[in-house]
Amino acid sequence: MSISSLRGDVPPSSGGAGSDVDQMGGVSDDAGELAERRGLAEKSKASLRYGTKNTQYKSLATIVPTTSVPSFVPPSASRHQFKKKEDVRLSDLPQHLQHNFDAIFSPRLREYLGSSQTPWDVPTKTTINDLWKKVFPSVPLLEDAHLYHIVSKLIDDRVSSWRNKFAKGAVDYLTKSIFPQLPDNTKEQRALWCAWAISGSDRQQPFYYLIYEDAEDAEEGSSSGPITKGIFQSSIISAVLGLHVSGISQIAPALRSENKPIGALVLTVQAVKRDFSKDNWGDTVRRHEGKEQKQWEKITEAAARTSKQKRETISAMVPQATAASSESDFELADDDEDIVEG
Repeated sequence: MSISSLRGDVPPSSGGAGSDVDQMGGVSDDAGELAERRGLAEKSKASLRYGTKNTQYKSLATIVPTTSVPSFVPPSASRHQFKKKEDVRLSDLPQHLQHNFDAIFSPRLREYLGSSQTPWDVPTKTTINDLWKKVFPSVPLLEDAHLYHIVSKLIDDRVSSWRNKFAKGAVDYLTKSIFPQLPDNTKEQRALWCAWAISGSDRQQPFYYLIYEDAEDAEEGSSSGPITKGIFQSSIISAVLGLHVSGISQIAPALRSENKPIGALVLTVQAVKRDFSKDNWGDTVRRHEGKEQKQWEKITEAAARTSKQKRETISAMVPQATAASSESDFELADDDEDIVEG
């Protein structure tokens, strides 16, 4: 038998000749695919037999939601944890912030308000944040709505308390220090003294001064002005302004602002005038900002001295009362020889 006689037993290829695999006696494509499927099936059976497929492992650790921590607040509920503002207290601040809030932040807030030209205005969010960063530089305020909610309420409380001290201080000094020294501490004499204290021009009223004396007529039909000295250094102004000076004394001297306490002085004058007359309850006092450095030093020094003293004295003479004038510009005359008005 010749080799050529066997060719008829081999299926012809598409080209009329057997493929390379056919010619070499190999396995065809169809046969190889079938064998591959059979191999996969055997592997699958083996996996099931030896337990390597779909094996279930039992965890040794128990995983539960983290809700047992006292301070933990689920994110979904955090937006509902804000207290009503009237219920917020210092204890609602994180504990590590509480001491420095009242010991450092609050005095700086009072200092800012006391040097403001509009001390009755509410501090802006920017102002609050600037003050906050100086005291708590590592604690962002505006990024935490819950923290800002607490801080803003505490600031409202501190600002109200600061303003109320002026009114209370004026009443206390008037009733406890001035009235008891009147020759006759009666309702009529108290009214007479108060009328005298706010008599004359708003620019030159007796209660502003450390010394105020009505001058005698030089000749009939003419008179000279009053003798005055120590503007804004009267005992009652020094006592009330001294409350503000005392309230910022915790600030280290090197960290204190160089701004003058014009806002605190305005609130002081307002508080005293309200005590003297029911006709002066407005909040429209205009300020004179041209006081010289030396004069401001005298004013603040007098207030500082008074804030440290346990007792104050006043020369309480009751001259003939004159009619009080209506309000005008808050520009005041001062006869101190060493002061030059700017």
